[in-house]
Amino acid sequence: MMLYYLLAAVGLLFVIQLLYLFLLYNAPARLWGKKTTDCPSAENLPRLSLIITTSNQDYLLQKNLPAVLEQDYPDFEVVVVDDNSTDETADILQQLQNRYPHLRTTFVPPTSRRISHRKLALTLGIKAATGDWLAFTDADCHPATNQWLRSLTAEIVNSSLSNGKNAAEAVIGYTGYEHSRGLAALLRRFDTQLRGLRLLGLAAHGKAHMAYGTNLIYRRSIFFDAKGYSSHLNLERGDDDIFVNENIPPRSIRAAVSPDAAVLCTDTTRRHWRLERMGRIATHRHLHGIQRIVLGFDTLSRILYIVATLAVIAIAIVFRASVSFWWIFLVAAFALWAIRYVLSWFVWNRSARAIGDTPYGSAIPLLEFLHPFWEFGLRLRYLFTSKQRYRRKQI
Repeated sequence: MMLYYLLAAVGLLFVIQLLYLFLLYNAPARLWGKKTTDCPSAENLPRLSLIITTSNQDYLLQKNLPAVLEQDYPDFEVVVVDDNSTDETADILQQLQNRYPHLRTTFVPPTSRRISHRKLALTLGIKAATGDWLAFTDADCHPATNQWLRSLTAEIVNSSLSNGKNAAEAVIGYTGYEHSRGLAALLRRFDTQLRGLRLLGLAAHGKAHMAYGTNLIYRRSIFFDAKGYSSHLNLERGDDDIFVNENIPPRSIRAAVSPDAAVLCTDTTRRHWRLERMGRIATHRHLHGIQRIVLGFDTLSRILYIVATLAVIAIAIVFRASVSFWWIFLVAAFALWAIRYVLSWFVWNRSARAIGDTPYGSAIPLLEFLHPFWEFGLRLRYLFTSKQRYRRKQI
């Protein structure tokens, strides 16, 4: 009797997983498939100010900043905020300014009392900006192509022409990692792709509840109307996810789904990446909306599906002598797994190509098996980590 209940649970979880697969993860591919090739004319594109903060990242600036400055966009400036770098950052920025007149720089005063390094630097950059729209990325990221800014702002122009009152107030794009070897690096890239597809999928349905500051545009007036980051100054992070969650309605957040709209970041060390992810976990509890619960249930249902499937297979094999037609349970469990694998491979590959990232193909079963438990391990580790790192005021 237990096998019947377990197999019924597997079937229910199978249906739930398919709903997530086609309603959420397939949404970016579907949105990309509907796009036209028409781009807004130059006179319709708004003036942009791109804000980048940096601290002791001279090598990354030299590597990535030229790709940002050489964007094919008619009217934009790049404002780099130097947060007390002690390396060659100042010299590199000066050299780049000599080549690119639309590069502007400012700095964080050494005597500033810092609640959050990043929030203070971003605030100074935003106040120095002159564009009506603000774009954001990081010093360790570079656009996939020179059409990045055009791809993001096309969503602004097109939505204002077609939606009137529901015109875009923010646009989000995909952020991926450059390729590096090893299973840990593969899991980091898969985790980044999964979270990116989730967010773009929500935005495709008008339900995005946050954003990532590595690939984001929003109207400059929103920042000043919200009095900057004043509502969450006690948190080290939150300059992108919490700020967007509190100040921009989900229906006003658009997804820019295109290989041109992506940015790629330099893969980092395991420790640095883990701290970044745990910082995200610390801020996610402050996000409003049911989306956080919906996405969490996606991970939970995947864990339960894997556990229930393995339980059916194990019990059917171990107790095959006492279970009638035990092989039917085995075949049913494997059949559902095979169907889900084929559909996952199809959807993930389509969506990965739509956002300009690498399809994982035959590695999907392994990654989908490892990732939920890896995510659970991160959250478990966060529970036993001092929260002062993410909440205390830093001087």
